[in-house]
Amino acid sequence: AGTALPHSDLLTGFAAAHDAGVRLLIQAGDGLEAALRESLGAWNSDGSVVLVHPDVDVTEKLLNDERVQGK
Repeated sequence: AGTALPHSDLLTGFAAAHDAGVRLLIQAGDGLEAALRESLGAWNSDGSVVLVHPDVDVTEKLLNDERVQGK
């Protein structure tokens, strides 16, 4: 069993800080906790997320095509 956290604690104490409107690349291979922290941070700043499978190479073309601003 895991620890339950209130929604507000997730956004203020757990979520990563990101610039407003960021389009963030998250690699699934970095783990669930990292993906959740980064995703919540992007969502909290009115941004969006591109989740990439571990078998996919992150190339400049991918970053440009997906309009990624951070990773």
